[in-house]
Amino acid sequence: MQPTKILITAMSLGTALAASKFDEVAYGVCQAICTRQALTCYDKAGVTFGSKHQLGTEFNITTCNVALDTCVRICIFVANGACDLS
Repeated sequence: MQPTKILITAMSLGTALAASKFDEVAYGVCQAICTRQALTCYDKAGVTFGSKHQLGTEFNITTCNVALDTCVRICIFVANGACDLS
């Protein structure tokens, strides 16, 4: 999974959820999707989620972490009503 796919997924999900009522369940689903995408990113990088840097994987792990952080921030942004369209 490329980090850009994580971000595209988060933005698409955030947009869809912003148009509807974003409650605790939707927030949990958003977080779960972000984490699942991050797990896939780590797997493609050849490392275990939550592991320490291994020689030659620093860039891949950092890229996955940045993508996960951005995805989670989008969930928080939408959950706090920043995208309230009403």
